[in-house]
Amino acid sequence: MSLVFKSPFLDNFFPMLKTIIILFLFPLILLNAGEPKERKKQIDLVHSWPNPNDQGITKFQWLAEITKTLQEKNVRLFVTDLKNEKDKDELTYVVLWSKPYHLKEGTLEKFPKKKLLLFAFEPPVWRKSAYEPEFLDKFKRIYTWDDDLVDNKKFFKFYYPVLQPMLKNLPSFEEKKLVTQMSSNKKSKHSQELYKERESVIQFFEDKPNIFDFYGFAWEKKGYKNYRGSVENKLETLKNYRFNVCYENMRDVKGYITEKIFDSFAAGSVPIYWGASNVTDYIPKNCFIDRRDFRDFNEVYDYIRTMDKATYNNYLKNIQEYLQSDKAKLFSQEMFNVIFLEAVRFP
Repeated sequence: MSLVFKSPFLDNFFPMLKTIIILFLFPLILLNAGEPKERKKQIDLVHSWPNPNDQGITKFQWLAEITKTLQEKNVRLFVTDLKNEKDKDELTYVVLWSKPYHLKEGTLEKFPKKKLLLFAFEPPVWRKSAYEPEFLDKFKRIYTWDDDLVDNKKFFKFYYPVLQPMLKNLPSFEEKKLVTQMSSNKKSKHSQELYKERESVIQFFEDKPNIFDFYGFAWEKKGYKNYRGSVENKLETLKNYRFNVCYENMRDVKGYITEKIFDSFAAGSVPIYWGASNVTDYIPKNCFIDRRDFRDFNEVYDYIRTMDKATYNNYLKNIQEYLQSDKAKLFSQEMFNVIFLEAVRFP
């Protein structure tokens, strides 16, 4: 015969414990768990700079503020060459910064077309294949400087974010040397390239010492007398010249306006410009010397070397007024931020 010990306390303990869990502990568990965390989204960025996986690119001037805004919205801007990337739910877009040389055939096919965006910074003279229909057809939307392509359906307009104020305390008219040019030694077989025209300017001044200097990469082997190497600070060098020959990479295309003319403006060096066929739709003609107005560079040279101080200072006044105008804001960092964030649908 076994003895069974019964206790009123034990009989009531387990029902009481169950009640305590339901009434007190379970709500605390829910409270600590909080709302389920939203999975972090990701945008892949593919570019043409030397290290295709360098996350430091997101701190680059054009991307720093965009990266910060995306982080606030729980979105990561991830720099990648796409070799080890594949489509996933948290991946919202793959953004190409022009067509990188390292991009392998078939890489983009890993991703649905609706997630592929292209910012076509470089012109066809840089890489013709970047403008071939079979490449462009891979993207849902393309952002371009080319006014002739823009249809606001597949092709959308963007502007180089290159606006900056003019430097203060510039050298005087008398203190400045006459003219300079900043360009690297490049070549292209495209019929509209301006690389040859840049070199023709260098050659023009070979027998005219002490009035022209030029800077840039890959000119060392050419042996030109007026070559001064590369520069660490472009604006601080440019400001010491009255005029700056700033030809774009390509001529006779609409909307192709890059940092070249804006760097010249910021340095207080009057641009001798050749590039976008409709440049005056964006920049007043009284802010620069239009190379197309002259038969050859000898005429340009005669014009700039005989220009008086009053005329020159009037150019600078016009430039200053333009830089402070609403029209110039198209080329601001703020405008680029709006366009990029709208492109990835995070306004």
